Amino acid sequence: MSLAQFFGYSQQLYKYPIRPRQGEKIRFWENDLSHVDRDLHAKDIITPDPRRKVLPVWAPQSGVVIELVQSHTQWGGARVFARLKNFVRVRVSDREFYLIAHIGVNSCPFSVGSWVEVGQQLAVTGANGWMTDPRHLHFVVGLFTYNNYRSLRIRWDRNQEYASAK
Repeated sequence: MSLAQFFGYSQQLYKYPIRPRQGEKIRFWENDLSHVDRDLHAKDIITPDPRRKVLPVWAPQSGVVIELVQSHTQWGGARVFARLKNFVRVRVSDREFYLIAHIGVNSCPFSVGSWVEVGQQLAVTGANGWMTDPRHLHFVVGLFTYNNYRSLRIRWDRNQEYASAK
């Protein structure tokens, strides 16, 4: 465990998985009541409604895909929808990983065991799983524990890339 992780911060620096347009800032939903316990430091990144306009989802850090689900199409505000989320989990170091949830159906070109480079397109935004509003992408950085994980505070890379202003 690194010193950063010991104090509850990610060891790695992360790019934004969604690129805001030049001159704009990435926006997060505040006070998300579903981010408790192991997901305490998860972030919901505001996006356009993916049922109308999908955005590319970029790899925020390099690593190996260790888990991928991308077949679900249902979403809703009840806990029963939690098992229907599409996500990709990427291991970035011995114990650190990131998870991006609510990706589009069959939009990730990688498979479990694939190496992804920071900045490569991982998927597109989607509406699936437990969500009361589909206009977001769920992002969490975690540290594997004995049989689970705990979320870490994300250390964002100050040198971010932005989408072209369209």
